[in-house]
Amino acid sequence: MYLQLNAEPNNTSKIREVNQSLLDDLRRASMIVMNLSRLSSKNNEQIRVIHLAESIHPVIEISKSKLRESQIELEVVCPDTLSLEINLGEWQQVLLNLLNNAIEALNQIEREHKRITITASSKNQTIHLHFADNGPGIKPGEESTIFDLHVTNKSSGIGIGLWLSRNIINRYQG
Repeated sequence: MYLQLNAEPNNTSKIREVNQSLLDDLRRASMIVMNLSRLSSKNNEQIRVIHLAESIHPVIEISKSKLRESQIELEVVCPDTLSLEINLGEWQQVLLNLLNNAIEALNQIEREHKRITITASSKNQTIHLHFADNGPGIKPGEESTIFDLHVTNKSSGIGIGLWLSRNIINRYQG
């Protein structure tokens, strides 16, 4: 995206898109810092009942430009009836981390049809949320370490996203 902007410096729609992408990245970084500070605190006053489907849509909006730029089709199957009791900001951080990881995995491959599917269901009062993509997958032998702090397979990654997501979910007995 940035190289395209350099090639067309007067393209106002591209400038808006780059600015939006930067703002989205700043919001994400801010959420990560806030959630890291919450992990060390036992007091979480912002826990409330949220509707799962409604909580997913803002995350998709944040990621729309990345999905469009990468030509990734996103499908979300989530009944409107599902809800959970959680801090909305923390929950959306988990969703954003998982969605960004799927986008980045798909960007590593050449494939005509890239797809991410988010499916939610409920069984025995337990919500199951499934993220799937048709990317390269996790390398054999790395399954047990992907949630460890500072473990990453990205050249620019720092290995906090999945670790943070796991800690947030564990705080809510997920």
